[in-house]
Amino acid sequence: IPLLREAFNISPAAPTVSKPVGQSSIEVAGQPGQAAGAAREATAPPPALPFPVPTDYGVYALHNGALSELSRLPEQVADKRISVSTPVSQPSRTTISDGKTRFILFRRDLVGNAPERIDVRVVARIARVLAFEPSLSPVSDAWNIRNQAYEFRVRPIPGNPEMLMVQPENPDFVLPAGRYVLTLRDQGYDFTVAGEVTDLAHCLERTDAANGAFYSQCQKL
Repeated sequence: IPLLREAFNISPAAPTVSKPVGQSSIEVAGQPGQAAGAAREATAPPPALPFPVPTDYGVYALHNGALSELSRLPEQVADKRISVSTPVSQPSRTTISDGKTRFILFRRDLVGNAPERIDVRVVARIARVLAFEPSLSPVSDAWNIRNQAYEFRVRPIPGNPEMLMVQPENPDFVLPAGRYVLTLRDQGYDFTVAGEVTDLAHCLERTDAANGAFYSQCQKL
């Protein structure tokens, strides 16, 4: 047989190598590197945020790089179509130094159910009450939630699916001094912006009559 191969110039056949069943004979270039990159992306920590985030569930004011938790009022916030509603008897527990603020909502029920906008409504102080006497008498620690409001936008916070940022459309917007509630559905979260109140929207006069109480905005502070 070797002589016949030499005579007819026949090369020996290459040996056949069998592959295990199920193993592909085609290698995808770069596949190991892509898998490693995907693994790194899956385990990479979320990017650092330029502001603090809360560790406990709640509603917070973000002001001057610090968080202040807002207390929820026990009273329900009425529909915005009612001009003056929901008397508030308790004093405000959270005060921020000025009105350039944002808010962080940390609530499980908002995941996949977040509103696009949230109102910050005015809480007006009852400055004077007119009863059956012909003169107005001063009142202290009596407040009412009004339908006058400032609309804030809601945005997600990267890497924190249970948290939302609430901020004004205009980044230079500043809330006037006075008391407010951030309204989330029928719940109100109370805070006060420090300073001298100059907006008449924060002042009300009440008339107590036999058929109910009637409110009017103060003519002067």
